[in-house]
Amino acid sequence: LTAVLTGVRSFRGGVCLTGAVHEKLVLPLTPHKTVGEAASALGASKGIKADYSIVIGYAPPNRKGWGVRPWWDGWKVGLRPLGDDQPLGVGSNVLAGIAAGSLGVSEAFKRALGDPRAGREPSCLSIWDPVQNSNPPGKEVYLPKALWALGLGNLGQAYLWTFGLLPFKEPRQVELLLQDFDYVQPSNYGTSVLTSHGDVGMRKSQIMEAWALKMGFKVTRNDRRFDESTKRRDFEPSVVLSGLDNVAT
Repeated sequence: LTAVLTGVRSFRGGVCLTGAVHEKLVLPLTPHKTVGEAASALGASKGIKADYSIVIGYAPPNRKGWGVRPWWDGWKVGLRPLGDDQPLGVGSNVLAGIAAGSLGVSEAFKRALGDPRAGREPSCLSIWDPVQNSNPPGKEVYLPKALWALGLGNLGQAYLWTFGLLPFKEPRQVELLLQDFDYVQPSNYGTSVLTSHGDVGMRKSQIMEAWALKMGFKVTRNDRRFDESTKRRDFEPSVVLSGLDNVAT
């Protein structure tokens, strides 16, 4: 689904979806029941003709043309050429799936730009420790009960898309403070994954509030600028994800 979400914004021809589209959806993207329904709602169209293939799972042995196979295993992700049929690995970490889908679109975009090396070599990256390429020492992971999302453009919306797919047992016990004073411009669709063409002129915070409420979270919305007068209160989230695009701020 992340490959679809980013692919329709990266390629003018859009994303064609084929394969096991009737698989049951295990993510909280209501009212969609299957992977195909959710992918269609995110912009995918049905079809099998495409210039580049991102194969989630296993490719038929006779598949022609350029393509890559994203893979994931715990906290490690990467890409493999279509002829490489090694197992995908443990798929219980939704963050790894998100990263793998993103890498697949990035590699296809390199190919579209004319990079002859794109998709030829296998790759591996740990999203837990990109420097040492290692997995975490323990298996327990704790999810935050509250989060301050500062800046709701390209980075901020990528954060929220990812945050919304985490396996919260009770999303209504999770509080999001959404802060941005800006309005959606026509150019934002190409870079902001939760923005649609019909959102131009609306506040980014308003759009993200509607999305977060749909996902079941508690939401506080702040349409003011973040500046030297901004002070955190005791009851507000103590963890902030900054999606701002300049160091000074």
